[in-house]
Amino acid sequence: MSPELIPFVILTITTTAAALGLYLFALFLQRRRPAKLILGAHILLGMAGLEQVAVLIRGAGPSGAAAAGQFGTAAAGLFALSLFSGFVAPIVAQRSKQGGVALLYSHVGLGLAGFASLLVWFGSFAM
Repeated sequence: MSPELIPFVILTITTTAAALGLYLFALFLQRRRPAKLILGAHILLGMAGLEQVAVLIRGAGPSGAAAAGQFGTAAAGLFALSLFSGFVAPIVAQRSKQGGVALLYSHVGLGLAGFASLLVWFGSFAM
């Protein structure tokens, strides 16, 4: 694959994960249960997006060198925290509904902040 296409592929993966996440959040607000296929796709795409950002930071960037920067590192960190809070939220919700909801809100916020950092970081590639 051409190195110039790598950010586009990562952006496609993370955008799809974010769109599915927003759909799942809308279902949560309506107190409806999601289809397991959609939930599974959100989880897998989120993990794949984090992995691809990590690969890009480590040296598969468009320039062929490591593409680490403040926003790239921030995006990876925020995605990792979002992934962790997304996995922990259902576990905490079994004991404390309020704690699970708080973790779900933090999952959404961290994921969106990571996505925004990713967009800013990819914008710096074009310059």
